[in-house]
Formats: sequence, C-alpha cells, structure tokens
Amino acid sequence: MMRLVIIVMALLVGWPWAGEGAVTLVTTAVAAGNPTTSFTITLPAVATQANDIIILEYTHRGTTDGTITGTYSGPAFTEKHDQLYATSTFSGKTLYSRATGDHQGQTIIVSSLTNSSAGVVTIYRGALASGDPLADATIVGEQNAAANETQAQIVTATNGAWVVLVVANSPDVAISSQACTSPTLTERVEKLSTGGTDTSIAHASGEKATAGATGAFTWAQINDASGSWAYAIQPEPVAATSAVPTRSLMGVGL
Repeated sequence: MMRLVIIVMALLVGWPWAGEGAVTLVTTAVAAGNPTTSFTITLPAVATQANDIIILEYTHRGTTDGTITGTYSGPAFTEKHDQLYATSTFSGKTLYSRATGDHQGQTIIVSSLTNSSAGVVTIYRGALASGDPLADATIVGEQNAAANETQAQIVTATNGAWVVLVVANSPDVAISSQACTSPTLTERVEKLSTGGTDTSIAHASGEKATAGATGAFTWAQINDASGSWAYAIQPEPVAATSAVPTRSLMGVGL
C-alpha cells in the first residue's frame, strides 16, 4: 500500500499540468506632433519578436475608420472595437496586429481622419499566439457624459489576463488615476493633440492574477464628454514540465 501511495503522489507532482504564461509590456509609442486629419507613429528602437501583439489605438472628431499605411511590414491591423462618444459624433478605436519579427523603426500612418486626432501604440509579449489575443473578456464601452468618469466592469476568463482601459476625449484632456477593484491599473501611454479642435487618448493596463470581475472602472479628468472601453489580453497557455523523471518510477513494484 505504501508503494502505491508513493507512485500516486509522484504522478500527481510530476504530471505536466498546463498553466498560463505571463504577458509583459514591451514598449509604447505615440503619434508625432499635434495631428489633425492624419498622424504617424514610429515604432521605437526596441526589438519586437514574432507573435508580439502591436495594439494601435486612436481617436478623432469623426466616426469613420482611418486609412492605415506606412512602412510597418506585419499583417494588416484588425479592428477590435469602435467606440462612439460626444453624442456619437466622435470615435475611438482599438486595432491589433501580430508581429512577424523585429519591426523597430517602422512607421504606422493613419489618415482620412476628421479635424483632430491622437494615436498611441502599445506592444505586449506573451499573449495568445493563435486566434484573437484580445478576446479574453467581452469588451464593454460607454459614452460618458461630463462629470461621469466611470464605466461598467468586464469579466476576465483566464488567470493572468491583462485588463486594459482606454479613455478618449475631445478636446485634449489629460487622464489620471485609472482604477478598478482588481487589478491595479497603470497608465502606459497617453497622447494629447492640440491640432484642430484638440483630442486625446490614454491606455492603462494591469495583470489580473485570478479570472473574474474587475469591478467598475474609474479615472480622473476635468469634466468633459469622453468615450471609454475595456478589454483583456489573454496569455498564451504554457505546459509545465514534469517535476519527476520517468526513471524515478522504474523498478517500483506494487
């Protein structure tokens, strides 16, 4: 009986249980200058790797999608969310592309925009390597009236998912103190543009160790109409290696 217990315990300890990998922030970038109807973002001198997720987010005083060009050589950007705000006359957008290698120094140009625009890029590593990496939670977005700097929660499905809150404004309004019940959020990048009639966008994120509800999102800004949306980046599953060599069970009889 004792030998049987030892074998069972060894199998449990050594079984290659699947776990979740770790998502990390690689770098960020912002649109150059004070854009109006187009902007250019140059990816910084930080090497990207295949399967890094390049997230492009922008806002403008219009509702149409911008035209994306530039020297970026990765796959075309996929639009993930389009958020209207300011009585549905302005919009903010989240798109993503999966890096194929090192794209440092390449440019992303977004044009065909209205009046004033602002754009940011965040690059994450360790996200889901196949399929939609931003689909860990159902996206929640809202149009926020002045003096209403809050929006409803999202619910993550995977341990270790990264929760993201994006807030867009026009005119250019600085965002700070982004928060929810879980996880702790840190502002990663923000762009304020004084071009045209002004606009701005901010991206905050944080790792949520345990899947579940985030609680409502809040932030600080001067009172003005804004758009906000939240989503979650799913980590790539990683299989744990066996802790007990197979030979350790050889020769053990029952």
